[in-house]
Amino acid sequence: MNTDEWIFPSSCFEATISPRLHFFYQGPGNNIDIGDPSWGIAAVIIPFQYYLRTGDKHALVKHHPIAKRYIEFLALHGDPKLNNLTQWGWFGDWVSVPVGIMPIDFGSAWSHITGVQALVAMAEAMQLKEDVEHYSAQLEALRAAFNAKYWNADTRTYLTGSQSILACPLYADIPDAKDTAAVVAALVARLKSDNMLLKTGTLGTRAVFEALSNNGQAAVALDLALQQNGPGSYLHMLNLGPGTLWEVSC
Repeated sequence: MNTDEWIFPSSCFEATISPRLHFFYQGPGNNIDIGDPSWGIAAVIIPFQYYLRTGDKHALVKHHPIAKRYIEFLALHGDPKLNNLTQWGWFGDWVSVPVGIMPIDFGSAWSHITGVQALVAMAEAMQLKEDVEHYSAQLEALRAAFNAKYWNADTRTYLTGSQSILACPLYADIPDAKDTAAVVAALVARLKSDNMLLKTGTLGTRAVFEALSNNGQAAVALDLALQQNGPGSYLHMLNLGPGTLWEVSC
């Protein structure tokens, strides 16, 4: 793989936590490494979320070229049998319980879709009609590929039906309309069977509350957020001090 046109030195993102936000990055000794898609997608998500919270379109204009290049990078190296949906990565639903319950390809595919969603919204805000049409079509193709691979029509759930595996597609509005209610019901049932203790990792924890709230289950989301009965409960993590990143809160 020729990485030259995709390399971004770490100085391009001085304010970020990790250089693994880049498509490829130059580490010590100018070694070339590749970033995980679920972290690299921050190149799209951060400027869009900043715009949502501030209304500052300058951020969209400034970062749109990088955001667009990252989505094109994912498509270029996606699986052609799955409409170029991303299937590679390193971390998945980082520090979930148990570790590795979400396949890495599932997490990377989901992150790819959330990135394209954000890029479509950026293009709409910037009134880039051709980009809206192009990436909207790409988004629908990626959703179809995701459901074709991960949705089980017989059990009416995604894969093993863990918290993150159910919450992430709901958060990104991936299920077909006829299946959404079944996924919501399965997520609520899973949470209750897990005694309302979070078993999500970095990806799923972000998704679970909005997945519930956006699908008529705000009361369940609030109940989940107010749990404090030991490890895995949301308030327990907050009360420890560091916050809700499991790797620093456990």
